Amino acid sequence: MKWEILEIMFFPGKSYSRVRGSDLLWDCLTEVLTNHAPLSEGIELADKAETYYTPPLINIIKFACHGCVEKRVYVTNGCQGCLAHPCSEVCPTGAVKIDKESGFSSINQEKCIKCGRCANVCAYNAIIIQTRPCAASCGMDAISSDENGKADIDYDKCVSCGQCLVNCPFGAISDKSQIFPDYKSYSVGRQSICGYCSCFCRSVRS
Repeated sequence: MKWEILEIMFFPGKSYSRVRGSDLLWDCLTEVLTNHAPLSEGIELADKAETYYTPPLINIIKFACHGCVEKRVYVTNGCQGCLAHPCSEVCPTGAVKIDKESGFSSINQEKCIKCGRCANVCAYNAIIIQTRPCAASCGMDAISSDENGKADIDYDKCVSCGQCLVNCPFGAISDKSQIFPDYKSYSVGRQSICGYCSCFCRSVRS
C-alpha cells in the first residue's frame, strides 16, 4: 500500500515497480515528509497588510563589492603629447605635469581636487573622470565608502529607489524580495505599495 501512495503523490501516471520493496527508499521519503519544514512555514509572517518590507530594503553585499574609487581624474594612453598642454594650464592646483621627454601628461592624485577642468579642455578626450557607478546614480548622495573602501549606504538619506542596484556592474547591491506580499495584495484587490522601490507609486487591482 505504501508504494501505491508514493506513486500517487510523486509519480502520477507512471509505474516505478522496480524500486518497490526497497524499505530504505521508503524510510528516506518518510523522513523528508515528516521531519523537514514545509515550504509554507513562516509564510504568514509575510502576509501582513501593514508591513511592506523590513528595512533596509537595499543592501550592499560587502564581499561582492569591488571597492571602486569614489571619483578620480586620470590621463589615459590617448594623450597625444600636444604642444599646447591646456590641461596643465587650467589646473588650479598644479596637479597636471608634463613629461619633458615624452610630452605626455600625468596627474598627481594627491594634489588633484577632481574639478575636471583638465578633462574639459583636452582636445583628444584623453583625460577621463571616473566615478563609482552606484554613487553616481544615487540622486540622494547616500552612498559613500566604509573603512575598507567598500560602498556604504546612509539609510537616513536612502529612499530605496533601486538606482544603485541597477547600475552596480558587479551585482553587489540587492533588494529584498516582495513577491509574496505583492501577489497577496493584488489577489485580494487591496492597495499596495510597489515592492520595487516602496516610495510613492501605488497600485490597485480590482
